[in-house]
Amino acid sequence: MQGEEPTRQAADHRTLTVRRWSVEEWLGNEVAWNDLVGRSATDALFLSWEWLTNWWHCFGSSVGGMPEILAVYQGADLVGLAPLYCRRLVRGGFVPTLSVQFLGLSWRDDVPLISEYLDVIAAAGDLERVREACVRFLLRAPGWTEFVAGFTPAAARWRELYSRCAAARVHYVRELDRSVAYQADLTAGFPAYLRDLHQSTRRSIWLIWACEYSDALANANGSRRPRPSASTLAAG
Repeated sequence: MQGEEPTRQAADHRTLTVRRWSVEEWLGNEVAWNDLVGRSATDALFLSWEWLTNWWHCFGSSVGGMPEILAVYQGADLVGLAPLYCRRLVRGGFVPTLSVQFLGLSWRDDVPLISEYLDVIAAAGDLERVREACVRFLLRAPGWTEFVAGFTPAAARWRELYSRCAAARVHYVRELDRSVAYQADLTAGFPAYLRDLHQSTRRSIWLIWACEYSDALANANGSRRPRPSASTLAAG
């Protein structure tokens, strides 16, 4: 991608400047990167310098892309990072595409190269400003034809920002391949959760839990322990 001019965003009377880091800057800024992760409201594992650099070393050549690390500054202070990369591919068998994606994701590849909780890296109070600064920077950078914000907990925020910042006659936004996470409400405790389940579901959970419990004890102590009874599980 081209377009090295900094993008400036005046929000809350504070100016942000976006600058593209070279690969050398990215690899040489482990301390600054992880310091920002430690102060951020984003994921400490999948957005760490160690995870993303190792992901790139393992899969960068196979995805055939180039790192596109956007560093966001307020004055001289680093307040945000967008760990992106761009790659050329063909969509639908005939559409040449220059795709911008988060590091850790290779969208719709046959081989799943997946990380989770992908987003920009910034403190909670700066997240929205940093996302918007990155969107505006990308919109001013020529050449790319696709921006994928995948495996992110902030999909709705990215969609809203892009829709608001991009010209509707030139760009459009789609939500594809939606992922749904199923959660159990354990606020009243595990025994109460079990009591509300159908009997067959409750027994299936018990069998899985009992096997895991027994195997964990066997690995820890070198000998297999008796599995807990259903009444023990129900009692918590």
